[in-house]
Amino acid sequence: MTAESGALLLLALAAQAQSLGGLPSAVSWPPGLPAPERLGAVSVKARLAGDGERLAVEASGGMLGGTVEAGGALLDLDRKPEADLKLRVTHPEMGRIAALFTDSGLARAYGPLDLYGELSGNAASPALKNLQGLVAGIPVRGKLTLDRKSERTAFQADIQTGDLDLDRLRNAPLVGDGAGAGRTTATTADPAADLPPADPLSDLRWMRSLDGRLGLTSTSLTVAGQRIVQPALRATLDNGVATLEQLDGEWQGGQIGLSGRLAAPPGQAPKLDADLTVIKADMGGALSGFAGLGLSGGTVDLDVTLSGSGRGDALLRSLTGRGRAVASGGVLRGVDLAALRSRLAGAERTQEVLGAVAGALQGGETKLDRLDSRFAIDKGVIRTEDARLTTAPADGTLTGTVSLPDERVDLALALAVKADGDLPPLTLRMAGPWAAPTQTLDLKALRDHFNAAAPAK
Repeated sequence: MTAESGALLLLALAAQAQSLGGLPSAVSWPPGLPAPERLGAVSVKARLAGDGERLAVEASGGMLGGTVEAGGALLDLDRKPEADLKLRVTHPEMGRIAALFTDSGLARAYGPLDLYGELSGNAASPALKNLQGLVAGIPVRGKLTLDRKSERTAFQADIQTGDLDLDRLRNAPLVGDGAGAGRTTATTADPAADLPPADPLSDLRWMRSLDGRLGLTSTSLTVAGQRIVQPALRATLDNGVATLEQLDGEWQGGQIGLSGRLAAPPGQAPKLDADLTVIKADMGGALSGFAGLGLSGGTVDLDVTLSGSGRGDALLRSLTGRGRAVASGGVLRGVDLAALRSRLAGAERTQEVLGAVAGALQGGETKLDRLDSRFAIDKGVIRTEDARLTTAPADGTLTGTVSLPDERVDLALALAVKADGDLPPLTLRMAGPWAAPTQTLDLKALRDHFNAAAPAK
């Protein structure tokens, strides 16, 4: 039905159906939409009043246990139609909507949706302003505008959220009817196997379908077990290249800054470049994944430049770059170098040396003045180049590697104890899984020194 300018239109309708399963036999069903029988019971109510210049709209609908409400007006229908509508969408579980678009009929249980917005503009340049409500159970405010006049749709979004826990969304349980197109429930013995890989780089084709700019601020952002407080993000998307201009926030009591670039060339593996800066972060928290190294307290500054390509483990094994870490204060747990220096001062025989070392390794800790390390990254393996440790009882040099893809360390800390006499260095070795490496002390140089100094019999 059309409305001519000046002609008054009054229309009210109400309809409902337990299923739309028979609809494709009567009309052509749009490609890309879920099979109509999967939509469940549907209800629609609408009231239209006005003319071509201004058509008042009151409408509501229900589907899949959710609701859509719209109120306002459609303007200038005869020439350049525009909307002036207030919208509200609700659903108890967003994952059930997402599951309609998966082959497995399953998706993650993201949480409830209850979002209000004000739609204005025309079909070529719509705008959703005054957005507010819950998305995946997360408080959201902001605005979104689209420009559909070019070959690729362009967007601009400014969003503020509450606590944004990406780990929760990524690891949420599965929901859905479990029977996607062409499948039956009998074939989904392992439904998780039908889900797309958890790797966020698994399918980046969408990056080439639109351009845009995003501004995001949140109460907090949690990803990979790390929580950033009050993050502020600015990012752009242009012709398949995502550029992170800024991600700043508070992390582990200090500040973190991240920028970078992700490219998704057609037919090629994704390419990643990133720069990371950390200022005055708590060392124990920042190195929580490396708890077995025994470093805690104090602060750490970090500068890293990274490049890589691929997805998942392949990306980790491709990483190259350089960096510098500087730790101030804090302690090295598991070895008491002050006690070792004291006991070595009176040692004259090899057995006394071994006793001194054994006593120093029976727990305790050593206060750190400074650890300054430059390192290189090649194929996902961090290799120290110039790493120096300074403490009151001893100075040290750190050499070795940390494998990111294998989560293993192979490090050697050569310690020169500040004791009377010319003592050779002790070497503390740490090797194995970085969460619980084995620590051993190489005493050969020290033992040889005391054996050589012992009087001949």
